[in-house]
Amino acid sequence: MTRHAHPVIAVLTLAMILAALTPSAAQESLANARQLYASADYRSALTMLNTLLATSPSPQERQSIELYRTLCLVAIGNNDEANKAIDAMVARDPLYRPNMDEVPPRLRTIFSDSRKRLLPALIQERYVSAKAAFDRGEMKIAADGFTQVLLALADPDIEVAAKQAPLADLRVLATGFNDLAVRALTPPPVPVAPTARRPLRPPTAGRYDR
Repeated sequence: MTRHAHPVIAVLTLAMILAALTPSAAQESLANARQLYASADYRSALTMLNTLLATSPSPQERQSIELYRTLCLVAIGNNDEANKAIDAMVARDPLYRPNMDEVPPRLRTIFSDSRKRLLPALIQERYVSAKAAFDRGEMKIAADGFTQVLLALADPDIEVAAKQAPLADLRVLATGFNDLAVRALTPPPVPVAPTARRPLRPPTAGRYDR
């Protein structure tokens, strides 16, 4: 076997491992990574988590994997990569909040700072996308987008910024357009058929009407 064959075999082996990671296997691997983290084997846990990311996990699973990657990165002192990972998590899902029971106080502060820094721009981007869908007549997409904007504006990390321009103006606009989109999605009431009236009987001739 030539020395050039080894990288090829390694790539094929990795591909077979990734293909074998079904959703249940991925969950099991995430649980194993958590155990490695709990036992302070941070680098092994990080390697396993990086492998899981290559399996194209669902959005929810990806956030869980990235959270533990961040914990491992902080534990080994790679704070720059941890900050980048948190920024990416907030950008993917502005409404995402980790389980605070799993996050040390220091990481909670990093999450909060990231949200304060990124959410205003992300909210404006989401509003522009929702308004574009509204203008195209795609009311379901528009309503979902405006709802996401309003939920993000209620985030406690940007409570002060949300009361000031431009976010305060966006709240008014998003509320109005969301109402219009929801109204457009509401089917009109079914008209009630009028009740048929019985024909009036002609008056019966009296005995004196002759």
